Amino acid sequence: MSCANLGPVVHKHLVSSSETIAYEWFTDWLPAATMVRMQLLMKSKATSSIFQIQGAMQTAVIRADDPSAPEPVGSTHSNAGEWCGAPNDMLTALEGVSLVRFGIAYKLTTSGLGQADVAVQLCYESCGRVLGSQTLALATNSTTNSYVPVTGWVPRMSAEVVRAVAVCRAEGNFRWKLAYRLAETSIEDPGGWNPLEDDYHTTGEDITDDLTPTFDLEMWVQFGLMYSTSDATQTSATVSISVTGKKA
Repeated sequence: MSCANLGPVVHKHLVSSSETIAYEWFTDWLPAATMVRMQLLMKSKATSSIFQIQGAMQTAVIRADDPSAPEPVGSTHSNAGEWCGAPNDMLTALEGVSLVRFGIAYKLTTSGLGQADVAVQLCYESCGRVLGSQTLALATNSTTNSYVPVTGWVPRMSAEVVRAVAVCRAEGNFRWKLAYRLAETSIEDPGGWNPLEDDYHTTGEDITDDLTPTFDLEMWVQFGLMYSTSDATQTSATVSISVTGKKA
């Protein structure tokens, strides 16, 4: 698995008449759980002398339509030029979030009208990927756990550390945990399901901690949802869940 990812060069024409910072995003939303480092390349041409740019990033804990406030990346720049800062360690900055995107913060340094042709290219180190995503309609009246796969079978080396993000809309006392099962050589002969978490989740939006399955000599691993009701009454839920995995 290659850890280095080079995004496309994205060109945009930016115009401002304000000294208040505005933002333009040059990447899509990317999985945050697997990103280790990033480096942002910026090029500005045909730039007004009062036009200022700076790298920017934005994260979202669960949903892209509910993001955090944007944050600056690197130094501010005016006039035409090309800039590339040192790689940024992202492990601390992306702890506890599921999505991240990158772009440009821009404004005028004094009143007037300014514009620039800006190109941005993102390079990031990400030794992992999204292992699987599902929207599941589930129902149960049992306190005994049931299991449903979320991912396919993947090599254990791609899932030594996993993180899940989920939106659960439930009626009754529905509860769930992330679970996994292993297969030593053949996925047609898997072992039983095992919970990856101590505590249950209920209705709402959740992101798990970084979780570590316990391996022995197995080649394959699959992740799923373990679910039940806490009081033996009929309950149902719709769970949208995505699982990312990476090397330890």
